[in-house]
Amino acid sequence: MVLKLTFKLSNEKIKYYFSLKRKKNRLNEKKIVLEGERLVYQVLQTKNYIDTIILNEEDKLSKTKNKILKLAKTKSIPLFIVDTNIIDKLSSTKNNQSIIAISNLPSYDKTNYKDNILALDRISDPGNFGTLLRSAEWFGINNILLSENCVDQYNPKVIRSAMGSQFNIKSIKIVKLDYELNKIKKLNYSILGADKIGETISNINFNKKWILIIGNEANGLSDAVKPYITDLITIPGKGNVESLNAAVAGSILLNELSK
Repeated sequence: MVLKLTFKLSNEKIKYYFSLKRKKNRLNEKKIVLEGERLVYQVLQTKNYIDTIILNEEDKLSKTKNKILKLAKTKSIPLFIVDTNIIDKLSSTKNNQSIIAISNLPSYDKTNYKDNILALDRISDPGNFGTLLRSAEWFGINNILLSENCVDQYNPKVIRSAMGSQFNIKSIKIVKLDYELNKIKKLNYSILGADKIGETISNINFNKKWILIIGNEANGLSDAVKPYITDLITIPGKGNVESLNAAVAGSILLNELSK
């Protein structure tokens, strides 16, 4: 029934949505493309960020897609039915499940310096970045600081791996990280740096607010942030693996710190 309430997608709109693949255009237009039914449904349930939904005309509707269409109808979100070539052109992955949505960028509150914080220091892999955002949301961390040279938080791979967490976390802020840490240190925070030569996380008792810093995948914590760190922490291992990747290590540390 909802499928009848559709509109034709003009060539002008197709070109416009295609342009959102570029970081510069995403930031200028304050819009991104969401791909896949789980991600679209997840974001659709938050605030009114999504303003357009695009489906493949040959697609068989799954249970999730039917939920999307019903919810979109209640929110008066326009629906466009296009052929496979258009969906694939607008997508950044082949696994788009024949559905994409155009969303406004999320809006954020100011950093709350009364709560715990996660800081990402030069994280360059989109998958790691998105997973860390998702883990932060899972463990109730609502304040994220990003160094200026992290991967773009609206990179399509980041969006997919975060699975909508950018739209649920209250504050995500790009900062000059060493400058921010200088301020935070004066606010009686424990400033924790993840490092393989650190103290075992389970041996440390934290009785005050903390900020956890996860460093670059290849090079670890940057020299700029090291002077501000009060505790280096690590996760003990038993195997012969040299180290955990940033997303796995960060998620385990967040779990330990949240106990």
